[in-house]
Amino acid sequence: MNKILVYISAGLGVAALTYYIIGGGKNTAKKENDGSESNEPQQSKPDTPLQEAINKNKIVGKTIKSKVNDIKIRYSAEANDGIANNIGGVVEKANTVLGKVVRIYSNPKSTLKNPATGKAYVWLSFTMNEGVYNEIQSRKSFFTKDIFKNIPPPQKTWVREDVVKL
Repeated sequence: MNKILVYISAGLGVAALTYYIIGGGKNTAKKENDGSESNEPQQSKPDTPLQEAINKNKIVGKTIKSKVNDIKIRYSAEANDGIANNIGGVVEKANTVLGKVVRIYSNPKSTLKNPATGKAYVWLSFTMNEGVYNEIQSRKSFFTKDIFKNIPPPQKTWVREDVVKL
């Protein structure tokens, strides 16, 4: 009987330690991740000229710049920072020209809302500038860096409305 209790206790201890290491040790009570870093201040209200262009459906073809530091360029129009994240790269500096907008997307059923507007985030797909591509590649490790120049197509480059400006 004592041997069984030792095995059960050891198993529960290993399970608890595994849970703590994988995710239980993090602050699970914090808000749902909105795609921004936890140490990054909350984004301010979206850029007014950008909002007007989005509302009038005249954003396609416009050049966008990063509004804040460390914005994440994503492979799809969603924020996923988990183990299998969709981050294609990070643009370090504000006022970096990203490229021209090709497409916009917004999911009105999304539970993730922009706190400044109260509406679902608008995602912008764009053609990436070569300079931005080179900057992203310069910070990647040898194992994740592209061997040949492979600028992602617009379907694989997305940013949220609150981190860019016209």
